[in-house]
Amino acid sequence: MNAQKVAQIFGWVFIVVGILGFVPVAMIGGTVGMAPSSLLGLFPVNLVHNLVHVAFGIWGVMASKTAAGSMQYCKIGGVIYLLLGGVGLVGSITAMLNGFVPLGGNDAFLHLALGAVLAYFGFMGAPAKAAA
Repeated sequence: MNAQKVAQIFGWVFIVVGILGFVPVAMIGGTVGMAPSSLLGLFPVNLVHNLVHVAFGIWGVMASKTAAGSMQYCKIGGVIYLLLGGVGLVGSITAMLNGFVPLGGNDAFLHLALGAVLAYFGFMGAPAKAAA
């Protein structure tokens, strides 16, 4: 697997997760407002969080069209998600940001895992092979 495939997969997954976050609470736990709720009962989300997921997903799908774009997406996205995971683990910062974007709970661990995968393919992954 290379950075282009990772960017494409992550992009579509982020778009789907962002859209699922808007599905009413009674169905899967999403939200349509700023009040945080738990997507699938596991991950805190709100309007801003959902919009960020959709935007990050669109960026991934667009970046996956070129090797250089996908490497940049994986590098920048990896650093962002590692930072978000770290912030989510620090209780006082998380409490301060939860009014705007919920980052704590299971999200912190998921962000760290996503960041590690993205950073690996961005910084350590092999570039895509040229088409024959």
